[in-house]
Amino acid sequence: MKKKTIIIILIFVLFLFSFEDIYNFIFETFIFEIPIGYIDKEEYYDKTGFTEFMDYSKYIYPYEISYGDKYKIITKDNIGMVKDYFLDFSFTLSEELEKVYDFDESIITEGDYVRINCVKENENKLSTYYGKYEDLEIMYFDKETRTLYFIRKFY
Repeated sequence: MKKKTIIIILIFVLFLFSFEDIYNFIFETFIFEIPIGYIDKEEYYDKTGFTEFMDYSKYIYPYEISYGDKYKIITKDNIGMVKDYFLDFSFTLSEELEKVYDFDESIITEGDYVRINCVKENENKLSTYYGKYEDLEIMYFDKETRTLYFIRKFY
């Protein structure tokens, strides 16, 4: 009897959410690993390409997120590198994303958190060979505004 009640409650809860909300939750939480608990979000996608695409999103939290071991603390030694990723992203925006991209690299400060995933550069994030800024996902958490910025670019 308990199992039936739990199943009925779960089905009811699922119907409270739209299928789009469930789909977004699964992708954000399990695919992109966006920490849960945000109170607002803005998501923008470049809809022009199938194999080439860019994303820009902001997630606002009521508290500092739990960053875990996948996020690194930004130090004065790596602050320039993080800014370079965002600068390159801003220089390669599509017309569609250019209209909504409002990230200001000057907010990147010591003590914030970053997660960098570069497909072509998994071994060494500091190398400067061609392709450094391709096929990447960057998640940057600004402690002052409690905002997680997410950029993604694949070619």
